[in-house]
Amino acid sequence: MLQNENNSNSINPDQFSFDESRFKIRSRTVLNIVKVPAMIGFLIRIKIVKTENQAVGLLISMAAVFLGISVFIIIRSVAVPTAQINPNFITK
Repeated sequence: MLQNENNSNSINPDQFSFDESRFKIRSRTVLNIVKVPAMIGFLIRIKIVKTENQAVGLLISMAAVFLGISVFIIIRSVAVPTAQINPNFITK
């Protein structure tokens, strides 16, 4: 089946661009010098991410994963019954 060149669902790569102007990080300003948060700067400096937005996404994702792991561990520790000692094993 041939695709229609005038398909309204297709994206023209020449006209496609991201508008990142709405997603700026509000960095703190000290003495009129903009400072990027330390964790975000660290991730960019060691080249794990390229932009501040990617760093924020990575940090939020990591927090969500760690929260999920914590909830899993807490639920497992509460749901598993504690061992009960059989009175026959206790010697005087």
